[in-house]
Amino acid sequence: MFQVGDVLSKMEELAKVGYWEWDSTPGWVTCSPGVYEIFGLAPHGDPIVDVDMFHARVHPEDRDRYLTCMHEAETFLESYDIEYRIIRVDGELRVLREMGKTVFGPTGDPIRLLGIIQDITERKRTEQHLQESEQRYRSLMEQNSSIGIIEVDVSGWIVKANQRFLTITGYAQSEVVHRAYIDFVSVDDLDNVRESYLNALHRDLQEPVDILLLHKSGQSIEVALTISPIVVHGENFGFFAMMKDLTEERHREAALLKTEKLSVVGQLAAGIAHEIRNPLTTLKGFLELIRESSDFTSIERYCGIMAGELNRVESITNELLLLAKPQTVVFQAIDLGTIVQSVVDLLTSQALMHNVEIVAEYEHAALVCGVENQLKQVFLNVMKNAIEAMPQGGRLRIHVHMHEQTVVITFEDEGCGIPEQRIPRLGEPFYTTKEKGTGLGLMTSYRIVHSHGGSILLSSEIGKGTVVAIELPCSLDNVPDAG
Repeated sequence: MFQVGDVLSKMEELAKVGYWEWDSTPGWVTCSPGVYEIFGLAPHGDPIVDVDMFHARVHPEDRDRYLTCMHEAETFLESYDIEYRIIRVDGELRVLREMGKTVFGPTGDPIRLLGIIQDITERKRTEQHLQESEQRYRSLMEQNSSIGIIEVDVSGWIVKANQRFLTITGYAQSEVVHRAYIDFVSVDDLDNVRESYLNALHRDLQEPVDILLLHKSGQSIEVALTISPIVVHGENFGFFAMMKDLTEERHREAALLKTEKLSVVGQLAAGIAHEIRNPLTTLKGFLELIRESSDFTSIERYCGIMAGELNRVESITNELLLLAKPQTVVFQAIDLGTIVQSVVDLLTSQALMHNVEIVAEYEHAALVCGVENQLKQVFLNVMKNAIEAMPQGGRLRIHVHMHEQTVVITFEDEGCGIPEQRIPRLGEPFYTTKEKGTGLGLMTSYRIVHSHGGSILLSSEIGKGTVVAIELPCSLDNVPDAG
């Protein structure tokens, strides 16, 4: 009968093994407590084992193979070694390895069968993890067609390179392996690479760094380098250096930059045309009035307005010429009422042609600190939009008044109105509600008002009209005393 001492029992528990014996004379099977432990069964006092109890725990997919092996061992096999799965009483799936040896009698018949069972579940899991890691490694190294990768040991020697790295550098695998990775890096970038390498060894997170790789031909290839440490059980074994070729990306960036420059030129051209067309329209209108007028006083007044518009054209062209060398804009105290009235005078002829009446109200000395020509440009854009929004005629009401420490200029037209969902986009370049507009006028107005520390608010109702409110901070000379 099988006897197991305390020491052997402890060894069974530590090694996760169990022993069993079959004796042909009585036909009994006995086993150690370790077998019960492996199968998740409770041992009982009777040393004779019901083998069917254990066979029932063998996984259904492995049971026929296992029983066939046992039958062969009981008849003619001298030894066997088999792996199979069991489902324990608690439902846990385990993997076992069982090895046995048959003892034959003088007649050649088996008289005893000795077996040992070991729970190898953890070993199998480890093997599976290693296989998965190996597959991931192969996938990383061999199947990555866009990223060049080299494996580098802790001494800085290249262990392996994938095909993409070889393509980028022009070398063969035999010319790369067992060479220092710094041999393939531009001298100017060695410090950056060494720093990334040390960060990787200390497992610090890092951003990709742009470096130059040395091609076999002697050319330099710009790549984005990322280093990932190889750590096994807390020990560093080197790193993976992953490199993305930036050549095509840089070409695309250059092409995009060229396209953007052309776009900027187009926007600038449209802006120039827009800003100069306004005074030219005014000049043409007053030339018509002069042609039809015989009143010398009126002609003299018209000529003064025309001279002012020509000065404005000159100012715009001077600003364009100075774009490459900007100069500081001089802010000074100016009366908004006076500026608004000058714009009203400019647009009176255009308003009359559209059957639009302009009604303006001003508070005395509505002073702000600003640039007169720029604010005049804003009011001109807003008022022209209001006039053009009333093709059937109407009234444009302008009110300049003080509100706490700001001057508010409101322009209220009786036009067709703007849909509510379109208002938030007004001020974007080339977004306009007009059929032939560019959106640059309002965009320029927003920029000018913002540079003056102010704001533009729009509200509109379809069929009733639009209100544009411009708020600008008062000039210090215009702020009421606190006392």
